[in-house]
Amino acid sequence: MYTPFLKVVAQDIQKRFGNDLSEIAIIFNNKRPITYLKKHLADTYGRAIWSPQFFTIQEFFARSSNTEQISPLAQFFYLFELHNALLIQEGEQPETLEEFYPIAEIILSDFSQLDYDLVNIDHIFMELYDTTRIDIEFQHLTNEQQQFIRQFWQSFSIAGHTGIQERFLRIWKRLPKLYKQFKTILAENKQSNFATIYRNLAEGKVDNPDFIKPFKKIVFVGFNALNNVEAQLFQKWQEEGKALFYFDVDHYYLADKQQEAGLFVRRNILQTKLDNALGEPSNIIGLRHDTINLYASTGKVSQTKLLNQILTDKESPEKTSAILLADESLLVPLLQSLPDKKVNITTGFPLTQSPIFGILDLWMHVHQEISHLKKKKIAYQDLETFLNNSLTRVAKEEKKKNQDFIADKQLFEIALTDIHIQSAVLPTFFQPLKSAKDVIPTLIDMLEKLLISLGQDSQIKQIDANLLIETKKVLNQLHLGFSKIPHLSIVFQIGLIRRAITPINSAIEGDPLDGIQIMGLLESRCLNFDNVYILGANEGILPKTASTPTFLPNNLRKAHGLPVLENQDALSAYLFYRHFQYSQGLHIFYNSLVDESSSGEESRFLRQLEFESN
Repeated sequence: MYTPFLKVVAQDIQKRFGNDLSEIAIIFNNKRPITYLKKHLADTYGRAIWSPQFFTIQEFFARSSNTEQISPLAQFFYLFELHNALLIQEGEQPETLEEFYPIAEIILSDFSQLDYDLVNIDHIFMELYDTTRIDIEFQHLTNEQQQFIRQFWQSFSIAGHTGIQERFLRIWKRLPKLYKQFKTILAENKQSNFATIYRNLAEGKVDNPDFIKPFKKIVFVGFNALNNVEAQLFQKWQEEGKALFYFDVDHYYLADKQQEAGLFVRRNILQTKLDNALGEPSNIIGLRHDTINLYASTGKVSQTKLLNQILTDKESPEKTSAILLADESLLVPLLQSLPDKKVNITTGFPLTQSPIFGILDLWMHVHQEISHLKKKKIAYQDLETFLNNSLTRVAKEEKKKNQDFIADKQLFEIALTDIHIQSAVLPTFFQPLKSAKDVIPTLIDMLEKLLISLGQDSQIKQIDANLLIETKKVLNQLHLGFSKIPHLSIVFQIGLIRRAITPINSAIEGDPLDGIQIMGLLESRCLNFDNVYILGANEGILPKTASTPTFLPNNLRKAHGLPVLENQDALSAYLFYRHFQYSQGLHIFYNSLVDESSSGEESRFLRQLEFESN
């Protein structure tokens, strides 16, 4: 029986700090482990004590700033106005909102990465057609880093650029100006995002430089991949005797330099020189001879059916259990397949898989036809979808009347004047909009009606209520942004609304200490369970083979120490391997069927374990 990591941390905290923890700050990467550490501290002390203060890293760093946190949508609208102003200066045509939205997401992600890793903006976007200048400008970089920059710019030094290269270079030259103007507009409005707070902290430009003074000790628990800002601050605070670090790591992958799972902790201990408060890690994985149960399912969703059988047969009430989704799209089939047991879900429930999205999506599709294209008829399937959606609550007689009308006349399309719906929650669903300005107010009104309708149920589904409220927030932010831009067509607004609401999800809270815990691999950091069931452990999913879209090419990322695909692999490996340190029952599922979305192969991490361990 292995002692869970957070219990070890709780025992060490008691030895070090005794009973008064009121001036101790404990920092995690995410919120979930806080509940578990509180429980272990309560068990370890066995009586009332002054509690330490708990923060996520972002909450803790935000204490250094008095600025307002700005939403991603508000950042997009700032960027859109600034980018179009730069295009006009260059004599180019401004871009539409919908054209710019996907580009803006990539630009904002790149800007954040450059801030987190303290990259000099003028250096990374420097024009170096003459590659001999690299030796002069980048003397502070190693030969290998200079070589990466040279490789990137040599692809542009060939006589004449291709059309794609020309377009890339035009955006490239614009980015440093865009970055500086974006930061200026945030500062003028006393706003910031987390990336800006991070860079300001590292550069000493914060509103509250003494924000760490109230604490005798800042305890960082379970950190793995650090960005340059974190590494710099952690090192500084350790030297000042302020910081303490608990790394969740095993000798098996830390000592072996070939093991990608130990990459970041090796870097933290050897390069950043952070001390592990727990001393030398134990060699648990290397000494285990346990059986790992591997299940090949015939299809993606059938993994959840297999799991259902195993849980029904094996689960014992006194043991803690977690289902970890390497493939998070399995959440809904999993919820439909689980046996009747208590569950707590940390992974958010996606709006796109709820009947609410079905209604919103149908409304946007219908109004592209009847409000934008001014059509007088809709496809009969659209009316059928509306009548059959559980949220619309059309009376049985009315539903039958409309369906009989379509069947009797054998219609492929139905005229708007022939649709008769009075009893539904949304009686004006098929009424064309009077003007383009009515798109968002109509959608918000629809959400309010759905919320009132759900509120009349004896047991309102918390997930649906959360999703409706989150969607309304996003629509209000869009409405604010749209109000500054005249003459937006209905189809543009619908395109942007669809993009903006697709990522919405709702956290489904249960008891985080009781029942089966369902979460993504990332949320399982620091947590240990007796039984672990990993779903979707396919090559290409664990680890992912696709990298995030970026305007910063791989060679330049390597030269400036920015994350590349290998870092993503190392993080996935760590999140996977750490469960082999503590769990007794290990059950891993993968889809063995070869199709367009699956290679049919289990993750290479499993092959590595089989080859290297006992």
